[in-house]
Amino acid sequence: MKIKLARTLGYCPGVRRAMDMTFGLLAQRSGEVYSHGILIHNQPSMELLFQKGLRLWQGENKGTVIVRAHGLPPDELAVLYALDVTVSDATCPWVHLVQRLVAEQAALKKMVIIWGQANHPEVIGLMGYAGTAGRVVATAEEVADLPTAEEVVLLSQTTQNLAKWPEISAAVRDRWPNALLKNTICEAIKLRQKEVLRLAKEADALVIIGGKTSGNTASLAYVGHRTGLITHLVETIADLSPDDFKEVKTVAVAAGASTSSWQIAQILQTLRTLARSQEKLSDFWSRFLRALILSSVIAALGLASLAVCASLLMGLKPPLLFFSFFFFQILALYLGRDIFQSRNQALRLADPDRIAFFAKYHNYLVLFTLTSAFTALAVALMTSLALIIISLGGWLILTVHQFTPRPKQPALSRALAKPGLLALSWALAIIWAAQPPTTTSYSFSFPSNLNSATLGASGVVWAQIFILAILTEVLGVQGDRIFGRPTLSTILGEVTLKRFLNTFLAIWAGGLTIGWALGALPSLALGLIFNGPLYNYFLLKLIFSKPERRKLNPTLDGFLFEALIFSQLLLTGLTALLWAQY
Repeated sequence: MKIKLARTLGYCPGVRRAMDMTFGLLAQRSGEVYSHGILIHNQPSMELLFQKGLRLWQGENKGTVIVRAHGLPPDELAVLYALDVTVSDATCPWVHLVQRLVAEQAALKKMVIIWGQANHPEVIGLMGYAGTAGRVVATAEEVADLPTAEEVVLLSQTTQNLAKWPEISAAVRDRWPNALLKNTICEAIKLRQKEVLRLAKEADALVIIGGKTSGNTASLAYVGHRTGLITHLVETIADLSPDDFKEVKTVAVAAGASTSSWQIAQILQTLRTLARSQEKLSDFWSRFLRALILSSVIAALGLASLAVCASLLMGLKPPLLFFSFFFFQILALYLGRDIFQSRNQALRLADPDRIAFFAKYHNYLVLFTLTSAFTALAVALMTSLALIIISLGGWLILTVHQFTPRPKQPALSRALAKPGLLALSWALAIIWAAQPPTTTSYSFSFPSNLNSATLGASGVVWAQIFILAILTEVLGVQGDRIFGRPTLSTILGEVTLKRFLNTFLAIWAGGLTIGWALGALPSLALGLIFNGPLYNYFLLKLIFSKPERRKLNPTLDGFLFEALIFSQLLLTGLTALLWAQY
């Protein structure tokens, strides 16, 4: 069974803003945090917020009260602002625009017709801005029951079904030929509905993931049913039945605007398990690639290749033992980290596919980890004291990282320090280990050849690991939000982070070029521009592309995204080896 994903998945901008605001307030732990009604229509997300300490506001005159994403009527807002509470307005910006439009049209003495569900929180809020001029209709037939009026404007609840707009607008235009028609359905909602129509032509069944009380999710399911496709509306994995997919060759997956990426990831993991149970022998290579990625073999090959590249940049020719040490050491460290984290709640939410893999092959992976660790140590014993210290130091750092509390310091400095220090530690380890690469001396000494080539090689390693660490964090953005971990992704936001990374890539490319021009680096540096800055530039274009053109969602296709990240290191090592030959 093939799984096709909609190009637009995860929270829409308005819902993401509300969730980020709420997680941020809860992480501050500076008092009670309340939500004025259900923040978003997604039960799993709300349960998570309640676990974090969010409470529904019941008139308390203390703490912080968050205005729900659907907005509130102006009289209810006035009550909040009159109290001794801090008001945090999480109203969707698009809803804000519609509220202002309703107020403007009502002030012009027009009858404001709102197409939507009268009991929906958003519509209740809009009616508050319309006052006595507001009327609500749910169907085109209800237009005939509206009172007479000289001037009329028609607006829509932002989550309505786009396919029904022509019908409702025609009914209003038939009765009031000069009526002002304003299609205020959110652009994000329109885009998702168009995606469902596109997917319906490519699949045998459709899965819509989202809250069962969500209006926009219900609209997606309605669009799916209208195409004649078997459509399943699911909120959790409990709503999935294997029997529903026995004869399905291709299933399409879309999600509502208030559906989290971690929630979608859990559904996808279940669907992928169903798909793998139906796979034939011809699908061996796809399963094999997945196993290489999830077991960190690809990561170990990539980082070991980077170590070889650094050695070649310094004019050294590393033996096979040098590559073997870094491969087995990194493999053991990565597997050890994942085994430690396999019961971590954030990872269970953000990457359930990896958790399922480790649960299924736990004993084999533990054995694989121990074998890799002892192999790395054996190689270190056959070479130098430097490798022994690096080997033992790596395990010490991993243990300290897992079992010691994080220091309290400004979030941005912590977010910058983590990838920066990680990159620096790897650069120092690789440079030290490579100078000289073949020695059986166990005397403790720092590299004696600290020339421009050494500094240039360490800079290359630092830049590669730094960008690698930041891009890897993109995989778990929502897990970071949930558990209050500061990363550049969660602090800077998508736009600022993209600018920061593009600036970093430009400086990186310039540094390689200048280093070669000044003779500090060999001509290999020019080849590394393609494997480093340029490769990452196109990777960022893929990650931060506009929703309608997005081919890969890093949170959902985490193992594929991980392969793309570490492939650049494999290319770097291959480039270095080819350069050394020719």
